[in-house]
Amino acid sequence: MFRKALIFAAFAVTGLLLTAAPARAAYPPDAPAIGTSSSSIQNGGSTTVMGTGWQAGTTVALTIASTPQSIGTASVRSDGTFSQDVSIPCLDAGTHTISGSGTGASGAANTASTTVTVTGTCGDPAGGGTLPHTGSNAAGVVTLASGLMLLGAVLVIAINRRRSVDV
Repeated sequence: MFRKALIFAAFAVTGLLLTAAPARAAYPPDAPAIGTSSSSIQNGGSTTVMGTGWQAGTTVALTIASTPQSIGTASVRSDGTFSQDVSIPCLDAGTHTISGSGTGASGAANTASTTVTVTGTCGDPAGGGTLPHTGSNAAGVVTLASGLMLLGAVLVIAINRRRSVDV
């Protein structure tokens, strides 16, 4: 009798194991991705960078390129997402790439990127801009050179007067 109960229990457990649905884990985990709240950004303005598929509790470094510049970092929430407001530095108008580098949900180092269009020029919301300052401030050098030339002229005049008096 005990033997029959044991066999019945073994079949029951085996049946439960065969019919139970396996736990569904996302494998492989979704690749990290980022995006922005706007695809067109005013030069020197700001936007929100959002990401999914990152490892919870890690930090994602954010950069913008054509000339790579850091625009900050974002902390990844427990669900693998982040959202971070960033300021766009002064850039040439046109298409630029915003990248996020950090640890993906799989635990491997990963980089994801998106493109944005930067419009206008920095410092002027109307897009007119100002000319950049180039060259240097040479006022001090010009003043010194003028003073030395004046001193030389005074010495030449003084020497010539002394010679004409001696003759």
